[in-house]
Amino acid sequence: MPAATRLARIAIAIVLLAMGSLSPPARADGQPTDALLLAGPDGQAVTLRREDLARHPASTARVFFSTGHGPVEASFEGVLLWTLLEEAGLTEEATKNAILRRVFTVTGRDGYQVVLSGGEIAPMFGGAQALVAHAQDGEPVEGLARLVLPGDKSGGRHVDDIIRIEATDGVAP
Repeated sequence: MPAATRLARIAIAIVLLAMGSLSPPARADGQPTDALLLAGPDGQAVTLRREDLARHPASTARVFFSTGHGPVEASFEGVLLWTLLEEAGLTEEATKNAILRRVFTVTGRDGYQVVLSGGEIAPMFGGAQALVAHAQDGEPVEGLARLVLPGDKSGGRHVDDIIRIEATDGVAP
């Protein structure tokens, strides 16, 4: 969709929201479509909206990756995933190096999912700079946010329109 068309649709939606004639739809589980749910293994959950993401210092990443449609070069702006997980209490360790057994499943509105290990994104271990991006090349991304992994050679782990990030603990042998 051309940027001008996307901006026109966004402007119309903003005007309708301001007039009260359009409210964000809710999903079947009651979660608003303009929110991202961070869920922990013990049932704790935090809901983030656009304004919650905007209050964090922005990180920018220039990325190059391959897709089935050819190479992509883009600049993304957003919040580090680790920052959001830490703020939601999903990185706390009850035992030594518990983060190494934790996995994070990131789900998009279309059902697409990827899994990241705690060890790969924890600053004290892998330190991968996973980004929960709200803008691409200065334009808002589709939906609330998009997962971007700047070090990936392929865009397969980029998740559009994130609706949920769920933390689970692996089973120790």
